[in-house]
Amino acid sequence: MDRIGLYPFVVQPYQVDFRQQITLMGLGHYLLESAGIHADQREFGLRDLLKNHKAWFLTRIAIRVDQYPRQYEKIWIETWVKEVGDVFSSRNFHILNEAKRHYAYTRRLP
Repeated sequence: MDRIGLYPFVVQPYQVDFRQQITLMGLGHYLLESAGIHADQREFGLRDLLKNHKAWFLTRIAIRVDQYPRQYEKIWIETWVKEVGDVFSSRNFHILNEAKRHYAYTRRLP
C-alpha cells in the first residue's frame, strides 16, 4: 500500500465563514478525518489500537494556508506519516484544490 493517502472532500456550507471560505475549524476537521482514514487503512487506526488499550491523538498542528477553499468546492487532503518515535509521530498534510494544486500545508512544530 502506498504510504501517502489522498482523500476527497467537498466544503459544506456549515464549514464556511461570511466570505464563503472554509474556517480553520472546518479545515481541521478534514485533516483529522483524513488522518483517521489513512491510519485505519494501514491497521494502526483507533479501532486497531484500542484492542491493545492504546490510542493516538493530535497534540499540535501548524497550518500554512495560502488560499482558503470555498463553499461546495472539492478539495483533496494528502497525508502521510513522516516520522515515528517512541511516544510521538509526525504526520504531514497537503490541502489541494480539485485540480490537485496547492492550497495549504502543515509543518512540524519544534
